[in-house]
Amino acid sequence: MSAIIKTLTPFLDISILKEAISECGYHFVQQANGIEIVELKGYRPTIFVADSRGRFTLTHDSHTRNIKEFLEKITSQYKIVYARKQEELRRLKEEEKRMAIEKENALVKQEQLSYEQKLREIQAQKQRAEEEMLKVEQEKKAYIESQKKAVYEKAKEMGYEVEEVKKANKIQLVLVKRK
Repeated sequence: MSAIIKTLTPFLDISILKEAISECGYHFVQQANGIEIVELKGYRPTIFVADSRGRFTLTHDSHTRNIKEFLEKITSQYKIVYARKQEELRRLKEEEKRMAIEKENALVKQEQLSYEQKLREIQAQKQRAEEEMLKVEQEKKAYIESQKKAVYEKAKEMGYEVEEVKKANKIQLVLVKRK
């Protein structure tokens, strides 16, 4: 018997997921339909598969042991890798500012050329990091919107209306029976 596991942390970016898996000490094989975890093979492979919304869900054999521990490790490491990528973007922005200041203070033309080249390299790295983070954030927002839409449709089918209640910094969806 197999199961599909939904996690609280949406695994939206395959590169972050693969990095998290590797950093947890697991080996994986990239398949056409997902990422297979080599160490967690039961009767069927344990595999992260992309669903129609772009989120990776875990499909595994119910005989696979330690799946909860595995998911906790991967979830924790995914968040760490994601934070590290955000920190890298922040660091690159600071480095760009620092290099810009150094360029302004450079006295020799040759030094200025060297600084300009380094600055261009850092700007290119920053641009790539910004694009990657923008893509991940857009995927995250699209996933949240699709989840919200699915809740509204399901509630409507079941004869409920949905009210949005803002609590602190979060939105809570409350079902209200139609009259």
